[in-house]
Amino acid sequence: MLENLIVESLEELPLLFNKNYIAFIAEKTRSITVDDQEFTLYTAEELSAKITIDGLVVSNVYALKGYVKTIKEFLGPNTMDQKGNQFSMLMLAASKVIGHDNGNLLFLDAHDSKSIYIFHPDGGDLTKTKLKLNTIIKNA
Repeated sequence: MLENLIVESLEELPLLFNKNYIAFIAEKTRSITVDDQEFTLYTAEELSAKITIDGLVVSNVYALKGYVKTIKEFLGPNTMDQKGNQFSMLMLAASKVIGHDNGNLLFLDAHDSKSIYIFHPDGGDLTKTKLKLNTIIKNA
């Protein structure tokens, strides 16, 4: 059975994220800077918006599932971060996208739902940031 990759209503989002995060993005349009790159955080409406990635229709929050479907054919079961640490394609697919910049996606690591990474679709690699979700909420 295929997992539902579409957010049907905004009421589903609190099930996917920390309640403080949903309130944080509801206040106003937000952005964060990582290594001089500014990422726009998705609003609740944008998180649930439908997009098509390699023929798979998903909500933005699930965009990594669409990319993993294709890149695992080339990279195998793992991808890597900037330090050469392996990151499982299964965990990447389970991670939630929270923002974007120039095609790169900002996401929460499915391991802890707090660590923030950047996914680079052009190479399938990752950049682990020093940011944590609770830190960006607290420092806003």
